[in-house]
Amino acid sequence: MLTQAQRDAIRMHVALDEPIRRLISLATTDLHSGPIYTEVDEDDTDTWPGFVAACRIIRDALPSSDLYIDLDTDEVISDGPEPLLDNVLHVDNRVVVRALVGAELSRYV
Repeated sequence: MLTQAQRDAIRMHVALDEPIRRLISLATTDLHSGPIYTEVDEDDTDTWPGFVAACRIIRDALPSSDLYIDLDTDEVISDGPEPLLDNVLHVDNRVVVRALVGAELSRYV
């Protein structure tokens, strides 16, 4: 179980673009409240693609590697090979995804 400081460190390390954060928010709303219907405007390139497509887009934007957090500073110190340091927390990629999109949505992305 990650602490709030560790989840915040992951969010700071993995900077998601605004369109992806918006899709995460809309997909979460869709998951809890039912399908989102939007009117399609010919000039609007930022329409809701639907839940399945949004999950695919979100999945493609998320990192696929594990992260390592320094437990003394609660900062991400590596997203590559495991650092040879003491007091380091290995965070599996599935936990990273859960920290970024939430537990409910992480089952679909």
